Amino acid sequence: VKNIIEQDEFVGRFASKSEVMLRSRVSGYLSAVHFKDGAFVENGDLLYTIDQRTFETALRQARSQISIANAAHKFTKEQLERAETLVKNGNISRSTVDERQEAFLAAQGALEQAKSAEELAQIDFEFTEIRAPISGRIDQNLISAGNLVNQNETVLTTIVSGDPIYFFFDIDERYYLAYARDARERGSVL
Repeated sequence: VKNIIEQDEFVGRFASKSEVMLRSRVSGYLSAVHFKDGAFVENGDLLYTIDQRTFETALRQARSQISIANAAHKFTKEQLERAETLVKNGNISRSTVDERQEAFLAAQGALEQAKSAEELAQIDFEFTEIRAPISGRIDQNLISAGNLVNQNETVLTTIVSGDPIYFFFDIDERYYLAYARDARERGSVL
């Protein structure tokens, strides 16, 4: 009598827990690639740079709009304060005060709008540096420097996480039922 170990072979495949297809959040020409194909990258590593010149210009433009809106806000505030002082003495009409208050509120809104435009320009500028969203192994670079990258369309590369990693294999019903029966006999769960 001799113990026999049965052995079965199945074809399987490895799959990572996370996989990211990397795309750009802004359109522009790709100016640099900062990784080697197949390398391990960490979350936050710089992978690509899109030409930043137009985004720098847009950011400067937005900042100058804040200066203009600030000046208008300050001027209309002073005009409103003068008008409120003069209306108490009866030197100007109440409608003039109302007009200056409306101009002040419009200038206040324009200032907030300019600040929002500056925040948006800053975000777009930051998106010119494409960084790794997860740690893992990076695939091959799919686009070379100098090519046009379209926002949310052009796939640049893929990153797959390395830990944990899963192994999947297919088994037919006959083998599954045999393994389940053997596991129940041994008191194991399958």
